[in-house]
Amino acid sequence: MKKNLVLLFVLMLLPVVASAFEGKVEIKGICYHILTKGKNAEVVKLNSGKYSGNIVIPSTIMYDGVVCDVTSIVESAFSRCPGLTSVTIPNSVKSIGRQAFAYCTKLTSVKIPNSVTSIGDGAFGECTSLTSITIPNSVTRIRDVTFYNCLSLTSVKIPNSVTSIEHKAFYNCHSLTSITIPNSVKTIGESAFSDCSGLTSVKIPNSVTWIGLYAFANCKGLTSVTIPNSVTRIVDFAFSSCSDLTDVYCYIKDLSCVEFAFGIFSNSYLEYTTLHVPNASLETYKMKKPWSEFGKIVPLDSSDDYESVSDEEIEAIKESVKFKIDPESDNEESGLDNNKSASVEENDDSDVVGAVDEMPFFPGGPSALIEYLSKAIRYPVEAEENGVQGRVICSFVIERDGSISDVKVIKGVDPSLDKEAQRVIMAMPKWNPGKLNGTAVRAKYTAPVTFRL
Repeated sequence: MKKNLVLLFVLMLLPVVASAFEGKVEIKGICYHILTKGKNAEVVKLNSGKYSGNIVIPSTIMYDGVVCDVTSIVESAFSRCPGLTSVTIPNSVKSIGRQAFAYCTKLTSVKIPNSVTSIGDGAFGECTSLTSITIPNSVTRIRDVTFYNCLSLTSVKIPNSVTSIEHKAFYNCHSLTSITIPNSVKTIGESAFSDCSGLTSVKIPNSVTWIGLYAFANCKGLTSVTIPNSVTRIVDFAFSSCSDLTDVYCYIKDLSCVEFAFGIFSNSYLEYTTLHVPNASLETYKMKKPWSEFGKIVPLDSSDDYESVSDEEIEAIKESVKFKIDPESDNEESGLDNNKSASVEENDDSDVVGAVDEMPFFPGGPSALIEYLSKAIRYPVEAEENGVQGRVICSFVIERDGSISDVKVIKGVDPSLDKEAQRVIMAMPKWNPGKLNGTAVRAKYTAPVTFRL
């Protein structure tokens, strides 16, 4: 009997011992969740009260005799802490969760370490006193409403690791006077810079393929915009209500290869704006809306070489193939608490997603894609001998396993060039597939493949 009681007592202790390595604990004013086996910890909300003053998060903590690495700041960990003025984030932190610092109205500056690879939706939204932010080179996406309504933000440096600036990322940051978009960015999402009334000029790099709905709408102080030749789609109202706009520099050479809406510049008083375009395309611009509505259309200055701003050789390769999500719908969303939506297109076999939470990407990243293209593209001999060149527009699907299927020529140039464009796309190695709600999905893309002699 005594032996059985001892055994029962030991068994009762087992859950207590196990929970010592997985639970919630407050140490020196910061609350942590200790993950399984006690090796890692994540910063969470306080059990009671709110964080305030200057918070310094340590890289490690000691808990129950075990050293735990602080690896993440979870969703809403510091959210709605109006007394929080500054935060020091250690190099051990790899992710900052959704709305982690949202509504911290007295937070003035944050330096995010290079260890952070992911910043969640709305992480700093409504931080109305935030004046500066450092985004590390490890971050690849500026997600939905990340800096939404940061009214005091005056400057931000977007690193050249970022490939997409997403829905309302900098919406209503009206103190933002300048922004440098690196040539790694491929998509500028819906309302990404909408209502940034302090911006005076925007130069979109020659890597961007898609400019979303209301991307720069209502930027009242904007006087100059530069649109590169790499763009394949400009969604409605992208530059609407930019009432001070005086000059638009558009380097798109072939408008037939670009999908654009008539309302791109709605309510921007185009009759007082000068459009600068490639000389060879001048007459085409004069005949097509909305371009024909500009008060003056003139050729670009021959000395103003857009592509000279970066390595010409690399840009030529990068421009040969530009990939983008083919968004089937542009649903208007607002506020921090809205969830990102994705449209789904039914076909005979399975669903093809038009907008995803995580974009598909080429294995090894952009540099690996550039290397692949430089080696894979073979200029057809007959086309080269006859001086044939141009841009072939293809669509294709990236399957759930990353393979390429359903490659189609949407707009061809020459049978030999069309065939080569299809071959290069079809021969690509497997991509990392797009994801929606954490699940791999079939994602539809378009790719303009440019052949130059």
